Formats: sequence, C-alpha cells, structure tokens
Amino acid sequence: MSLWLIGLGASVGYMIMKQERVQSTLDEQRKVYDAAREAEPGTEGLSTVLLNKQSTSLVNARGDGDETNPELPKSDKARLEAGAAALQAQAHEYHGESGQITGVWLDAIPS
Repeated sequence: MSLWLIGLGASVGYMIMKQERVQSTLDEQRKVYDAAREAEPGTEGLSTVLLNKQSTSLVNARGDGDETNPELPKSDKARLEAGAAALQAQAHEYHGESGQITGVWLDAIPS
C-alpha cells in the first residue's frame, strides 16, 4: 500500500517541477520577445508596447462621441473619420431619406 503512495508523491513532485520549468522557460522567452519588439525601429502610429499596455485596460471614451484612443495620431484619426463619413454618405445615397438603420429584422426563409 505504501509503495503506490510513494509513486503518487513522486509523480506529483515531478509534475510540479515540470510546471515550474515550463513556466520559467515561457517567462524567459516572453522577456526576449518583448525586448526584441521594443528595439524595433519606430513607425508612424502606435508602438507594440503601447498596444500591449492598452490591451489590458479599457479605453476611456470622453463622452462626446469620440471613442478613439486619445493617443492615436491625428493623421490616423482624421483618416478613420474620413472613412466613416464616406461610408455613411454611401449608405445614405443607397437608402435615400429613410433614416439611419438601427437593426435588421430577419424573417425565416420559407421553404
């Protein structure tokens, strides 16, 4: 009876040791990856470090209808707003004066 208990204890010890080894390897590789990403040359727009930081927190909307990130470059913000206005004009041209679409009602397709 005690032999299987010793085997069980050894198995649990091995699993704990293996988990710690895998976790430490993952942490080391994550540090190497983050260091390589931080060393990348800067590009126009948001950096990887800022995106990683923002992905863990909610973006605070200012309440005036502007839901873009305040740290977004003005050129990107203007490009996004121009694209949204063009799509809205295209939808208005297609639908005419019927107003804004707030939802779509899907009926079952008769067979």
